[in-house]
Amino acid sequence: MLEGLKGNCGVSELCNTHGITQGMYYKWRDRLLTDGAELFECGGVDHARERLKQENRKLRKSSKNA
Repeated sequence: MLEGLKGNCGVSELCNTHGITQGMYYKWRDRLLTDGAELFECGGVDHARERLKQENRKLRKSSKNA
């Protein structure tokens, strides 16, 4: 992600290297830019980690139902 934000590497090349789609890259980039400040607020990393765990549980549950 940082490579792409710094402009050290083209998005297409970066995605190919890491085996992700450009859509996924842009989704992650946008989320980092909008929610990244949360790491420094309201409990920092622990709060963000718990939120990610909750999101993972929701995704697992929805994929089982699909």
